Amino acid sequence: MGEGSLRKSFLALILAFVLVGIVAFPVSSQPIQFGHTWGSEDFEMALAIDVDRSGNVYIVGGSQRAYTYESKAFVAKFDPLGVLLWDRYLVTPGLSFAMDVKVDSAGDAYVLGLWNETGGPYSSLLVKMSSTGDLLYAKSLPAIAYGGRLALDPSTGGPLVIGQRPTYGDATVMALDPHGAVRWARGPPSGYGIQIAGVAADASGNAYVLLGRDYQSISLTNFDGRGGLVRQRILRTTSAIYPTDLALAADGSLYALGSTYEDGFVIKLDSSLAPAWQESVGSPTFIERPTRLALLPDGTFYALGQAYTNYNWTMYTMSNHVSAGGAILKSSMIPASVPNGNSAFYFTDAAAL
Repeated sequence: MGEGSLRKSFLALILAFVLVGIVAFPVSSQPIQFGHTWGSEDFEMALAIDVDRSGNVYIVGGSQRAYTYESKAFVAKFDPLGVLLWDRYLVTPGLSFAMDVKVDSAGDAYVLGLWNETGGPYSSLLVKMSSTGDLLYAKSLPAIAYGGRLALDPSTGGPLVIGQRPTYGDATVMALDPHGAVRWARGPPSGYGIQIAGVAADASGNAYVLLGRDYQSISLTNFDGRGGLVRQRILRTTSAIYPTDLALAADGSLYALGSTYEDGFVIKLDSSLAPAWQESVGSPTFIERPTRLALLPDGTFYALGQAYTNYNWTMYTMSNHVSAGGAILKSSMIPASVPNGNSAFYFTDAAAL
């Protein structure tokens, strides 16, 4: 994994309790006028994707007007054949952007977003939408200035949110019930220069949080179903390290994804946060930046992201199919430039059908 191999160490830290408030928020859900072209003169970016039990696909992101720079969060739902069923703007006071989405067993979508009034501070926004595109509720999360990732807690059906506090030096993880009421909120032991990477929960309500710390280490923190700190493990490296995603497998194993300066990596851990193996995802020809994991029912998974040649910085989208034991089954590199040469595409999220 580049020049630095990860070394295991355990650090006992004091758990910080976070004072939080949830504020009902004036958000309207509006159909996108005249349909959505998905490639108009507006700047559009889809940042997250999820799939329901019927194979319907939900995507969220932001659309920015080319001349006014007005930004609105959007949510869209497609059927399994890619036919658009509905799409909605989330209209807020000021600017908004959607960062993550998770769909529950009823097909309702939880959307984590970001908003601010012009010139004001950023705050996170949690929205729940029905399977038919109706707005069920919208909450502002003042304790999280920049929401990063979202997961569903199978034990309650409610969402878990991880993001940066308003001070930007610490993180907050928040558990809510399906109606948007806070169950608990904690500050994972973190440190200066944190990077929000991932959050996951198991069937018993145990929550797992992945953060980057000072660009020299990553932390994995385990909370119980009531928000009590169970354990934390710090993995260090001698070079810069950037965690990007966390996924929980059906057998309770955890997969942490990220990159060092040169290589992508995947680490498999058990439920006690003990590493089982670590593997590089890449080759000497490319500088890899894997960003998302997609677990498959057969125990294998995909690690997707971007890659660059180390001699002329040509950009590619990368896809690596990896076994549960860490062996790369197939690796693909797709040139990211579109024919006009003025723009490029790359993976921002992934979900298994």
